[in-house]
Amino acid sequence: MDPYSMILLAYLQVAQCLGMDHPKPNPPVVTILPVKKFRCSASPTGKCIGLYTWPSRRIKIAGESWSISLLQHEMAHDLLWQREGRAVEHRAPEYRDCVTGTLDDEADDD
Repeated sequence: MDPYSMILLAYLQVAQCLGMDHPKPNPPVVTILPVKKFRCSASPTGKCIGLYTWPSRRIKIAGESWSISLLQHEMAHDLLWQREGRAVEHRAPEYRDCVTGTLDDEADDD
């Protein structure tokens, strides 16, 4: 699967899980950095493996820490901002329930 299709599929799967029939038509811009962690102010350690920024709708992911669940987690940030109009805490059940770590592209075969 090409990278754009993977990003779009992750975006649409998380949107469906969150009950969103009409998310923004395009997923956020995803940048993969060639590092294990990168500097960020969002973490108490000052290092992140993934980061979502609003309203620019940009995601940064540390390429050496890449995973489908990390991509889904960052997509959930974007979609929850769209749905709730605010940041949603990581303890929210949506992060646990909608981050599966797999991309099921068979759902479109019905």
